[in-house]
Amino acid sequence: MSEAVAIPDMIVAGGTLLTSDPSRPYIREGWVVISNGRIQGIHSEEPVQINPATKVIDANGYVITPGFVNVHTHAILSMVRGVAEDMGFAPAYTVGVPHGHDLNPDEAYAMAQLGGLEALLFGSTIINDSFTHQNIALPAMAETGIRAWGCGRIHDVDFTRVHLGEWTYNTEIGEQTLREASELIEENYDPINLLTGVVLAPHAPDTCSPDLLRQVRKMRDDKGLRINTHVSQSQVEVDFIRERDNMSPPELLEDVGLLDDRLI
Repeated sequence: MSEAVAIPDMIVAGGTLLTSDPSRPYIREGWVVISNGRIQGIHSEEPVQINPATKVIDANGYVITPGFVNVHTHAILSMVRGVAEDMGFAPAYTVGVPHGHDLNPDEAYAMAQLGGLEALLFGSTIINDSFTHQNIALPAMAETGIRAWGCGRIHDVDFTRVHLGEWTYNTEIGEQTLREASELIEENYDPINLLTGVVLAPHAPDTCSPDLLRQVRKMRDDKGLRINTHVSQSQVEVDFIRERDNMSPPELLEDVGLLDDRLI
């Protein structure tokens, strides 16, 4: 007995397809067949018969691409778009703009959803986000339909003082941010459906002590995860690491075992 063929939920019809296949990089006029929320096939010819229950989207005159992957973003920082750029180089280091620790949970939820929706409008289907409130932000972004990966920023510097030019390290802060990362893995790491996941995020060489960076490396190795960070963001950071550790920021990452193919 032959197996019944599922009726597609949707067909995107007649658009130019970019395939990511070197042997056939594009299809001038193609059809994308979707069932149960997943792409089941792409075709260069119109289906012979389309079920009346199938939704058909006319893509004639449009280009259809694979989903983009936004490998580094901070959705909640939509709150300072067009502001911080004119006042400094990053909000955490800039006086006079809102910072992550200033947000309440409702505000974090709203800004995370805005960031996820804007990413989808651009064409991203996966977002790698790191900032504060990630226990709220990851599920909030996933609710928009995007695959949301990320981590709360891991650091042991007192971020309430960095924008004032003060770098004070506190082991309790480091322990707390590592604990929050571990809890995020337990609650949001979804290796089956890949809707949410965790990429560990030590914030930057200057906001993490070398000892904390080594602890992050150990967690990475124990959990089999990747690392996402900032490095050499500014001359301030480069000079600071030169004075603190007698090396450059990339040399520091290499020294603590993070500068490898698992670093984003």
